[in-house]
Amino acid sequence: MRIPAEERNLIGRYDPRAAQDGRGREAIEGVVCSVREIKTGKLAPKTSGDLSDYVLEVLHSQTFRLHYGSDRNTGGPRGPEDVRENPVWQRLRAALREMTAGKKLVSVSAGGMSEEPLRSLLDGWRVVKVKAQHVEAMT
Repeated sequence: MRIPAEERNLIGRYDPRAAQDGRGREAIEGVVCSVREIKTGKLAPKTSGDLSDYVLEVLHSQTFRLHYGSDRNTGGPRGPEDVRENPVWQRLRAALREMTAGKKLVSVSAGGMSEEPLRSLLDGWRVVKVKAQHVEAMT
């Protein structure tokens, strides 16, 4: 998914270094790792109805970029430019989908992100929380 680079998406709000090096306002791309219903606070396997009723935890694509991530996350020192072509990204998406299908929902705040199978896939991560109504699907 992608969070467009608009006024509500100022990356400098959570990464002050980004504002200093000129990336203060850019689109955020990533993998949705959790969906939480705002009214109940409970994790949900997917959204339905009004998207403003949900908050997403998004595993930021910077987790998979050499400048920000480890060799493990980037697929080595010559990892692909497009993070969607990174085998770790692809395995992570598949693992999250499989876990969701099996009703095992994880989130940073509720736990599970540092447990298997995610622990062996990732060497740390950067998560951004965003209201679901502000995201768009990536193809």
